[in-house]
This record gives sequence, structure tokens and C-alpha cells, in this order.
Amino acid sequence: MRRIRWIRLASRRSLTGSTNRRPSQLQLPALNPYIPDDFTLIKSDKAWPHPQLILDEPTLRVVYAPSQYFASEPKADISLVLRNPQAMDSARRQVMFAPQRLSRRHRPRPAQ
Repeated sequence: MRRIRWIRLASRRSLTGSTNRRPSQLQLPALNPYIPDDFTLIKSDKAWPHPQLILDEPTLRVVYAPSQYFASEPKADISLVLRNPQAMDSARRQVMFAPQRLSRRHRPRPAQ
């Protein structure tokens, strides 16, 4: 759990702009519980010479392959491919799906 240090202000004037008014009701927001405090890496107890299939279902496949060269650096490469069997049913759907296919497969070549 994080601890917050509270700093006592020398003057209420810095919060309110004047000593005649009541102090401001501004407060710091609550801490976000989803932001981690500890970024230490956990050493793997197993060597992974080849990618390992972790989950293989008709609609989902997950492969785990840690880096052998940069094992001490936390990195991730997530590839997500969405396939819609109805994307090629009609000319209209082909046109609607074309920008997704082009952005994924046909990257523009740099000018020479």
C-alpha cells in the first residue's frame, strides 16, 4: 500500500488567494489501485527453447515465446487477428472490409 506524505502549507493564502475566505475544499483524488508499485521482474524457473502453445480453441490460439536474448527486459508483442466469415459474402461487405485488409497486408513501400 502506498503512503502519501502530506505537506503542511505555510499559509492558507496559497490555497484560497486570500486570508479572509474559508480554505478551499480541493482534495487529491483517491489512489488508483491498478497502478503497480513493484516493477521487479520474476525469474523464470523453466527454459523455453521453442514457442509453446498454451491455448488452442476453434476461435482462439495463444502461443507463449519469451525472448532468449532479452529475457531480463519486460516486453510483449501481441498480434490480434479478427476474422469474420461474412466479410466476403457480398460486394458491399468486401468494400467495407477492404480498408482493414489493406492496412494489415499491403503496407506502402518507401519511395526510392
